[in-house]
Amino acid sequence: MIDDAHLLGVLAAAPPGHLLHCPPAVPFVPHVNLFWSAVTHARRLGLRVPAFELRWAHGGAQATHHGETAWECADGRIVVTMNADLVRPIDVISTSLHELQHVSDARHGFARLEGERRAIAFAFRALEAW
Repeated sequence: MIDDAHLLGVLAAAPPGHLLHCPPAVPFVPHVNLFWSAVTHARRLGLRVPAFELRWAHGGAQATHHGETAWECADGRIVVTMNADLVRPIDVISTSLHELQHVSDARHGFARLEGERRAIAFAFRALEAW
């Protein structure tokens, strides 16, 4: 679980609209199942997915992203936050695959732009094979 002191520090540095500013949510069960199906699919495609923590937040329309991955946690944890207010299953699947590439890349030190390129490319390839 995310400790409050660390979360407050991350929140202070996060821009408005960041999912970490959004309240925690209980997700729609089919969306949770889609997320974990995406994990299985990504691993089947050869993506190395280390241990991570999954968090759902009420992002609504004001969220700047459908999902976000944080790996600067002081204790080394990787935390994926998904927007629980997504409606379309394809948004859950594509966002999950995108974030899973970030999880895989978390400790490799890619520049932000390169990390985004890798996540977009993986999600595209993985969706084609879905």
